[in-house]
Amino acid sequence: MPSSIRWRTLEKEIERLRTHFLPKVFSPIGVYPNSIRIQAHTRAFLVLSHAEIESYLEDWAKEIARKTEDLWILRGKLTEPLVFLVAAIGKPLGVPTNISDPGVKDVRARYEDASLKHLPEFYSIIAENNGIKEHNVAQLFGPLGVPTAAFSADLLMKLDALGKRRGTHAHRSAKAAAVIHVLDPKTEYDFIVELLKSLNSFDAWLVNYKRSIR
Repeated sequence: MPSSIRWRTLEKEIERLRTHFLPKVFSPIGVYPNSIRIQAHTRAFLVLSHAEIESYLEDWAKEIARKTEDLWILRGKLTEPLVFLVAAIGKPLGVPTNISDPGVKDVRARYEDASLKHLPEFYSIIAENNGIKEHNVAQLFGPLGVPTAAFSADLLMKLDALGKRRGTHAHRSAKAAAVIHVLDPKTEYDFIVELLKSLNSFDAWLVNYKRSIR
């Protein structure tokens, strides 16, 4: 299965976080000396893994939008993602009733105006994104015409689960989070690894989708 450079970089970053924050050897019974430190570091691993995956998804959405924008501006090439983006974000263009008046913009001109307006709007949506849950994914990739079939149910469930985990540990004090849930480093690491495997299938779909934009 082909993987993008972006996905391989993400995989390396997750392993780097594992090296920095998790025990070198996992305990088979989940018991570690200095448990307070282990809990804090495992929470950091989860929160930072979430940030890396969020950045990965946002960068992919931006890359597809940039490619379709370049083809439109430089070559006047109307690509599938741009059509979907303008349709998803914009309002109906309308058809002018008077096409002989030189001051009236035809549908093509209106579309050009809309695309130049809505592409920056979409980049703002990406910049303002804050999460990896299903609704975040829909906002990032829906306007680009990425179909529901590109996402496995298993991937969306894991992204939602990580989003909830991150919320639990990022918005509460370490003491409060520890009371709610004691983390096992191996369990959390294995969860992220399995999520990456599911994400790899989506990555392969995006690689092919980007290649089709020309």
